[in-house]
Amino acid sequence: MKHKGGLMILALTTEGENVFQHFGQCSSFTMLEIEDGKIKSRKMRNPDAEGHCMNSSFLKASKVGTLICGIIGAGAQKMLKEEGVQVIAGVEGRIDDIVAKFLAGELKPGEGSGSSHHGHKHGHSCNYSLKQ
Repeated sequence: MKHKGGLMILALTTEGENVFQHFGQCSSFTMLEIEDGKIKSRKMRNPDAEGHCMNSSFLKASKVGTLICGIIGAGAQKMLKEEGVQVIAGVEGRIDDIVAKFLAGELKPGEGSGSSHHGHKHGHSCNYSLKQ
């Protein structure tokens, strides 16, 4: 199913020309305004701080409807879902190629687990209550 709806904001974790592979460590997002299946605008945005809590808040404040990323943990996915952000995880490749696939309906929320519990602990401090 191709994206044909009204105006939406699509965000992709970004490193250079590619999808960055770790949502919680992402310091740059490609943000696209899409209307009726066409890109209206494209810009790079940098959140003020890194970490899944800060990135989740940044995407909410930016009114993102869909996030495309590589690895994203269950806690971050839960936060985004609660804010109404659809997540397409487990994605690799060039931003332009991935956006074309999204617009063609070849990528859908919920596809690709992208989840990782990567064997070490991080000291996160955020204002979200997460039950894991």
